[in-house]
Amino acid sequence: MYRRSNQPNGLLRLLSGVVIIVGAVIVFGLYQQFNATQSAQPTPTLAAILQPTAAPTTAQVTPISVNKLRIVSPKASLSTAITSLYFTPTGENWDLTYLDNFAGHLEGTPEIGMGGNYVLAGHVELGDGKAGPFKYINGLKRGDEIMIYSESPEKPFVIRYKVTEVKDVEPDEISVIRNHGYEELTLITCDNWDQATGEYLTRVIVHARPY
Repeated sequence: MYRRSNQPNGLLRLLSGVVIIVGAVIVFGLYQQFNATQSAQPTPTLAAILQPTAAPTTAQVTPISVNKLRIVSPKASLSTAITSLYFTPTGENWDLTYLDNFAGHLEGTPEIGMGGNYVLAGHVELGDGKAGPFKYINGLKRGDEIMIYSESPEKPFVIRYKVTEVKDVEPDEISVIRNHGYEELTLITCDNWDQATGEYLTRVIVHARPY
């Protein structure tokens, strides 16, 4: 003796099971694709920043200093206007095309006076071989003064900083440009030119605090 199964109900359960399995596969595939996309997003580093670049041609636009700010440090023979450095289209680094003899504020770091790490990058050497504006910042010592002031008559101000640290870091050391919980100025340039590779091996980092 046996009991005959209900075929319509059995078929329905079978189809439901197939739908669940297919749905799970699709969801897992989408999850994997999302993770791959997220991990592929580039993270800016210092690796490519501040390599010497050719001087701008006449067809290029001359950069304009942001808010007419100027950075000055007598000890580092530094006096130059500040402009903006924006991310390249790929987001892998900052566009140095127009940096030239300026100090460039890195996009993604706080504006000056906003309570964070205001990061400026500058060339140690220009594309034509002349000294860049940050040529001598590696000679700064703890306690040396750096000033940033506005050249705008409408909004004049001066912020005075004292150097707290000068060090060399690896090109992929990104922690130096992050916020450290207080108002700070950070200067970055290249160091240790390698003739064999045609690249700078390290970056000079100068940290300073307002006083």
